[in-house]
Amino acid sequence: MANLADLTSRYRIIVDTCSLMNPGAEFFFMKSLPTVLKQYKAKLFIYSCVAGEAYDLINSKQLYTKISAGKASSIIKKLTIQGLTEIVEGNRGFTDHILYCEIARLRKDHNILLITQDRNLSKDVLFLNRIRSARFATDIQVFWINNSGKLISWSNSLPPIDVIKPMAEPSKLPSLTTEASMMPAGCSIKAIEFPKPPVIQKSLPAISPVNKEAIQKKSKGEAAPLLRRRLVNIPVLGNEYSAGLRRTQNNNLIERLLRSVSQIFRHQGSSIGLNRW
Repeated sequence: MANLADLTSRYRIIVDTCSLMNPGAEFFFMKSLPTVLKQYKAKLFIYSCVAGEAYDLINSKQLYTKISAGKASSIIKKLTIQGLTEIVEGNRGFTDHILYCEIARLRKDHNILLITQDRNLSKDVLFLNRIRSARFATDIQVFWINNSGKLISWSNSLPPIDVIKPMAEPSKLPSLTTEASMMPAGCSIKAIEFPKPPVIQKSLPAISPVNKEAIQKKSKGEAAPLLRRRLVNIPVLGNEYSAGLRRTQNNNLIERLLRSVSQIFRHQGSSIGLNRW
């Protein structure tokens, strides 16, 4: 059992709604605590969200909750009449969140003692003692009330908080200059081989079948210029062939070359013709 006199003399006592509604609350808050508060001229800090929550739960449809909330409101009223409470005005909202934020703010200047039955809230509040980025010379204690009205420390009831391990000293932190220093123990760095991108071969421009009417024309004045003009503009022939075809007047040569080119494109399955040339 905690030394209530020592705690009252050194800590600011804050109470949660669930502890006021506990079966052992009447014995603790109406018999054990008032004597010590008067002795050290201390106060029990009750936030408005706690008092409001207890008052609202009086209208609960569950009989047990309704009765417990009525007892909690009665305790607050009786202690206030005796001048043993300090009602802290604030926003009405989620009680656990408000209490946590207030304790985190007050821990800079005060030792805090929170009385709550809430296991999760007690874990979070106790973890404030472990925060390294904002260390103060103050202390936080969290207790709960059993059914007999005794104050029990959550520190002895909760498993060790080891979710977040203490930070290593700066000299022991891993170096970030090499990749190997960033790897976990037992791991090695292996180069990742990516497959080479496929080689995309550009297909030759598709050309349609040769215009047979142009090939069948035998007149020197019409066939040679027409066939030569189409061959010169075929991209696959290149500049050297084009220059040579501009000079030649041999219709037979032009006709044979045109047939050869057309057979090549037919063999490749082209569907676009030479007609546009």
